[in-house]
Amino acid sequence: MSLLYAGIDEAGFGPLLGPMCVALCALRIDPWRDGDAPPDPWAMLAPIVSREPARSKSVTPIAVADSKRLKLPNSVASGKPLLHLERGVLAFLRASGIEQPADDQALFDAIKLSIPGHPCYRGESTPLPTAWRPEQLSIAVNQLMPAMNRAGVSLAGLSCLSIDEPQFNSIIEKTGSKASVSLWAVRELIHRALAPSTDPSESIRIVCDRLGGREDYTKPLERMLPGASVTPLEHAEHHSRYSITLTDSRVVIVHFQTEAESAHFPVALASMTAKYARELLMARFNRYFGARARDLGVELKPTAGYTLDARRWLADARDILSEAERSAIVRNA
Repeated sequence: MSLLYAGIDEAGFGPLLGPMCVALCALRIDPWRDGDAPPDPWAMLAPIVSREPARSKSVTPIAVADSKRLKLPNSVASGKPLLHLERGVLAFLRASGIEQPADDQALFDAIKLSIPGHPCYRGESTPLPTAWRPEQLSIAVNQLMPAMNRAGVSLAGLSCLSIDEPQFNSIIEKTGSKASVSLWAVRELIHRALAPSTDPSESIRIVCDRLGGREDYTKPLERMLPGASVTPLEHAEHHSRYSITLTDSRVVIVHFQTEAESAHFPVALASMTAKYARELLMARFNRYFGARARDLGVELKPTAGYTLDARRWLADARDILSEAERSAIVRNA
């Protein structure tokens, strides 16, 4: 018997500019039986994988942790802020049998990410990797694969949604709630999480970072999975758990938890994937508008899209944006 152990997390819920990315990581643990202790892939894959990044490029471990801990400042002296995120995401993708993506478009294809519609996201691609030589990543993969085989851990799926500014605004306009954007993404990714599980005897556990201050997810889960029976198992201050019987009789445990990326390995790897994808999309955004600004003799420094700097960027870009375009790339909440 095996366990499908999936995690969902987002990057970019708060910014004023740029897409929100929400990712799913699904691991398969085999063998595993109901009643076994919850799996700890950090321990199972040690010392090849760790919660802390390696101090040298030439050695393991591969860091898997909350993306906020691993993303380096854009001003970092090495000029490689994606150093730790990139190593973890690309190493696990390659260990699952996916060829090294040559550029960000190949990565987006591999993680089933649809590029946002605005031309700023559809321009020149970024060659990958950005922070490593391919042979350095190959060393990491060659260490990771046997560790995963020994531990009975495999990557069943790694995918990401990109919610662009117009879609973000549309969901809020229809529902009156910013939290609805996250719930929409969680619904889509729960369905993706269930797809790799074709064995009716396989146990399924899905963990998601808690969305805002919501404690009870019974009604949202019923809306996400029409016809399913949702039974609350536990409501506590920092987490909520549910047993869901699907229409095909499979039983799924769904767990919402604050700071889930610190407690659950697949949530951490999902967090890293979402952040890596968003950073690559923002690189396209900045290249596109930076080129337009230079053509007009305007200086336009890049932005990560977060509110304070986004307002600076919008002020600097006032001469290159029409009102319609400004409306198309700015979130309303």
